[in-house]
Amino acid sequence: GLALRADLEQVDITTGTMTSYGTVGGNMWGLGFDGAGNLYSSVQGATSPELFFIDPSNSANNAIVGPMTTVDMNMGLDISSDLGSGSVHAFGRNFDNLHTVDTTTGASTFLATVTNTSIFMFTEKPTMSAQASGFLGMDSFTGAVFDVDAAGNATQLGTVTGGPMFGFGPIAAAPDGTLYAVGPGMMSGYSIYQIDLVSLTATSLFTVATMSTGGVGMAVDPSGNSMWVLGFRG
Repeated sequence: GLALRADLEQVDITTGTMTSYGTVGGNMWGLGFDGAGNLYSSVQGATSPELFFIDPSNSANNAIVGPMTTVDMNMGLDISSDLGSGSVHAFGRNFDNLHTVDTTTGASTFLATVTNTSIFMFTEKPTMSAQASGFLGMDSFTGAVFDVDAAGNATQLGTVTGGPMFGFGPIAAAPDGTLYAVGPGMMSGYSIYQIDLVSLTATSLFTVATMSTGGVGMAVDPSGNSMWVLGFRG
């Protein structure tokens, strides 16, 4: 696995002020909230990825929940919030498979295979449970954005303009419907972008000076006041 440290940071959506919560682990991918406001990522287990609970207020409570046995971690995965339920979603990039994940046990259930294989980043659609309304996916390298339904059918909405030179990192939708994305740094630091889903234009909001690259995961908390960013630190 990747012998890298993953740092967790909270960025105020209005001011861009960053609060660091330090290193929460290694070999991690993705970041998402459940409907109760609990934060999760994933770590690489011996035979399958494992759901990982993160308590920003007390790191002593951080813990592995359980193995996501139907999820393939090769090529990495993305964790997506589901603010409408007590679950989160995992997207395995190797086989383009989407899964629901029980946050009590970590048990994963296969949901669908996504029809477009270029999608690299994933998020719940804004304002509704992903099970009801579907997802948004992005090709990090080209900026193509896709509407993905719960059956895995992906329809390209267009291509984002105005993004970072070396492509987007994680994406996350806020409860009010706003889509955000990370522009990861090459060695350290990252930028936060807002993406207009009508014009598909990306606007740089903040540059975050930090030792983290910001490229591991992103989630907007249920209050809509903060975005949480997980990034590798060398």
